[in-house]
Amino acid sequence: MALYNKEVMYEKMSEINYLIPEGISQILFVIAGKFTAEEESKFNLLEDSIFGNDIAEYITIVRTKFSNFKNERECKKDKDDLYNENETVAKLCKNIVHIDNPPININVKDKDDEATITLSRKRRDRLRTILLDHLNKVFQEKGVNYVIKLL
Repeated sequence: MALYNKEVMYEKMSEINYLIPEGISQILFVIAGKFTAEEESKFNLLEDSIFGNDIAEYITIVRTKFSNFKNERECKKDKDDLYNENETVAKLCKNIVHIDNPPININVKDKDDEATITLSRKRRDRLRTILLDHLNKVFQEKGVNYVIKLL
């Protein structure tokens, strides 16, 4: 990771610490596929500079572009694959959420495109619910009295 990126990350984390004086409850670490070297570097920076060995308590990996997100067996298989491929991911495997976030900003040329956008919006609404349910579960396990819901 370039020095510039580290400096930017430290700056952003300082801003967050200022804005949230009670501390960070959860970080969503978003990956689109396999855990890359760049993502591993960012994770290690979080671990080394902010959270230390307790990082697994704060991190949820959000695995996007996972079309089989409704299939528990496929999600478990992907989680196991991520775990076996990378030691860093193994530390984080406690909390992984699988979603598929289709684009909604496509150029509409016909009714098929309109239908695609409508379906994508419905799918995104379901994904928000999945993420919020996960966060509520994590907070309950930690004894945190947050309830997150869609408005």
